[in-house]
Amino acid sequence: MKREASYEPSDEDIKPKKLKGSSSKAPGRTWTSDELDLLFTIALTGPTRANFDGKIEGRTALQCQKTWENTLLPYLHKMAREKGAKKK
Repeated sequence: MKREASYEPSDEDIKPKKLKGSSSKAPGRTWTSDELDLLFTIALTGPTRANFDGKIEGRTALQCQKTWENTLLPYLHKMAREKGAKKK
């Protein structure tokens, strides 16, 4: 009688392998203070993607909108809350 070898899959067999270079998010360039200042000025006219389009060299309208929504706006809200808390 032949004896069947038992096989148990390892973690490497089960987990999908991540291919090198297939990162969903490419490393980006850090925003400069001048770019953030310009972004703030543009956002004062209305923080829409259309307003940001083509205004900051090397940045897309989507990058500008996302940086406004995820970086500058939360920072402004935080500063306003802290300023209001100090007056109480």
